[in-house]
Amino acid sequence: MKKRYFVLAVVLCMILMMFTGCGRDKKEEKDETAKTTEIIKMTKVYVGSRDDYGAYNMAYTGKLTPEKLIKGIEDTTGWNLALEQNVSIDKDNGYKVVFSKKSLFYTAEKLDKDDEFYVNGTENYYATVLDSIKETLRKHYAKGDDRFIIYYYGPEDSALEIKEIGKTLVMGNSYESFYVYTPGVSAVSSSNNLDVYDTEAIFIGSVDGEFYRMRVGAQINNYRVTYNALKTIMKTSSEGDILKIRIKEDKNTGEKLVTKIYWRHKK
Repeated sequence: MKKRYFVLAVVLCMILMMFTGCGRDKKEEKDETAKTTEIIKMTKVYVGSRDDYGAYNMAYTGKLTPEKLIKGIEDTTGWNLALEQNVSIDKDNGYKVVFSKKSLFYTAEKLDKDDEFYVNGTENYYATVLDSIKETLRKHYAKGDDRFIIYYYGPEDSALEIKEIGKTLVMGNSYESFYVYTPGVSAVSSSNNLDVYDTEAIFIGSVDGEFYRMRVGAQINNYRVTYNALKTIMKTSSEGDILKIRIKEDKNTGEKLVTKIYWRHKK
């Protein structure tokens, strides 16, 4: 009798283990399938410069991020757009893009002339790269507002230096375009290293007591003010005020120094 009960107990245990094992295998298989099966979604990246952009399909999985969009431009064009870190958003809601030393800005890497995305002219090439990234992110994140703020940086949060064309993007200044047509600018003088011009600017705010943020035409930049008399005017200005100013712009560093304020129209 004892032997019979023992055999029955063994059989029951085997059946229980069999059903438990089957249930576990199915659950594991389901979890594994969920992990490996991701929905492929489609969006677009935009390649071009100024107002001339082409739209190109891009496939992605998971959540769409600025990094995936930039990688989509890279995969579409063949440009090396290696980033040093993920894109972050500054306090003014500006998108901060930091390129690594492996990116084309530091390797001067270009496509062959027979490539679809070859750009003739070195400056046009770099302008097209930066404009394409800005336009793609703007299309996805500006939420219908044409005004979109983006900052470009080099490795270790340095100024983005494009040695091949002798151009450095000033740190803290939002990027608009290499080709910004600014109405109302009157040239005073120009040399190899310095441009002097008069223009109207819309005051935005103070940065640190010596630098002030203003819009000139379509471009928003930080302008340096060193003369105390001019600082007094800047300190008493409000967002939206219009100023007629003279600027000395260093072509090597991109720094813009305000040397005169002709008048100010309070908002």
